[in-house]
Amino acid sequence: MATDAVTEAHRRELLQRASPVYAVTAALEAARGVDQALRPKLREVAADLVEIVVLMDRKAGAGAESVLAAIVGLPAAGQLEALEAWRDAVEASSAGAAGLRRVLATPTDLLTGSDATRHQALVQGWRDLGQASVHLDDTTWATTFRIAAERSSGLAAGAILGAAAYAASYGHGDVPGLLTELAARLDGVSPTELPAYAGTLPRMCAGAKALGQAGLLALFDEIDALPEADARAEHLAFIAPYGEIDGDALAAVHALGRRAREIGRVDLTERMTAACAVETLLETTDGRRLLPSLGKLLKTTASADDRLFASEVTLVTDVARGHPSSAFELTQGLLGRLSELERARVADYVEDFGKLVEVMGLRPVGFGLGQLPKMYRRSPADARALVEAAVSIGRVDGPTAAQWFILGKTAAGKQALRKALGG
Repeated sequence: MATDAVTEAHRRELLQRASPVYAVTAALEAARGVDQALRPKLREVAADLVEIVVLMDRKAGAGAESVLAAIVGLPAAGQLEALEAWRDAVEASSAGAAGLRRVLATPTDLLTGSDATRHQALVQGWRDLGQASVHLDDTTWATTFRIAAERSSGLAAGAILGAAAYAASYGHGDVPGLLTELAARLDGVSPTELPAYAGTLPRMCAGAKALGQAGLLALFDEIDALPEADARAEHLAFIAPYGEIDGDALAAVHALGRRAREIGRVDLTERMTAACAVETLLETTDGRRLLPSLGKLLKTTASADDRLFASEVTLVTDVARGHPSSAFELTQGLLGRLSELERARVADYVEDFGKLVEVMGLRPVGFGLGQLPKMYRRSPADARALVEAAVSIGRVDGPTAAQWFILGKTAAGKQALRKALGG
């Protein structure tokens, strides 16, 4: 009890020392329209804010008054959420006095008026940009909120704030320049399509450093060129998460998605999403390298062959399910193996390799990169016959039986291998 009393006394002292800010917090909790049930929570969050101000940088307190005053002007339902988001941003940036002053003095234009989506944009912006504060200088911070506030749509404003957070956090140099370009594009998007663009654009900006501003904008040009609004929305939703890996991964998935849509195989993008979750790929170095490597494989070997393109995507995604490192090694191995085969046989080889993986999982990967290409160079017909036999065995007797067959550990397997390899 004594400890609690000391703590409460200390808090009251802190609040009194920060009297300019406390005066506004008192106005906040007493503001007309504030629900009585919210007042204890409002008091608690406001006290947390003031305590951070006093302990970290008392001089920053003056800048907090205008923000608190703007929050007072919000409808009662939005006050607590806005205050909590602002508190979160302050806490995230309080390691440095400059960042703290910046967050405390955030421009509040987005809190004016009755557009709830604009208010929500600022709330989310505080959360996102608070985490990215260390990567933003004062000018970029102010410019970001200015560009957001100039947008007529709250969705567009929120997208600008989120884009700044992602671009800065992932090391893009010219954040204001990128935001200026993106703002102009968002202003030109129809209201019906704006939710799709605003909801995906921020994560794509994580790839801006690797792609460069021109490269990212060129990617948006290609998306805009897709013929239907639904296609654009689906494509944006498909590729946006991969920006968090890097720009090369984003570009590879974008190219894959466009090609799949062109040949009427949108199911391939669904396979990619299921097999290559961003969170899983980010866990390992090979996972991060998988998509750029797959993109290189597709561009190098399947640029004019739709069947080969589909077979390669199917094979790699089947291997990638839970095993991104194995899938990366597979893409690297295929780049060498495919160059050794007759062009007319490449699609058959990849298709057969995929059939083995479908039935046996990862077990035949070594065989598929080692002995199967040799069989195809010697006798494609015998190679295909061996694969068909192994697949039939696997479907009836299971993957282990199929593995024994292709490794020649059964009489039938030995005979098929001898015939295919010419032994």
